[in-house]
Amino acid sequence: MKTIETVFEEFLDAQRQRLDPETYSDYEDVIDLFSKFLNGYGNLYLGKGDEEFFNALHD
Repeated sequence: MKTIETVFEEFLDAQRQRLDPETYSDYEDVIDLFSKFLNGYGNLYLGKGDEEFFNALHD
């Protein structure tokens, strides 16, 4: 099973090969912001069982 971080890295690697550097930089920025969102707020959208699992791992 792949982690979200691994998927993001693979996606950016693929985009790096096909995009000009300025556009690629925008992609990096968006992925960075999305990662920060997921890390900071993603747990707010979990179901009860997943929330308990997250809290157990987080604590």
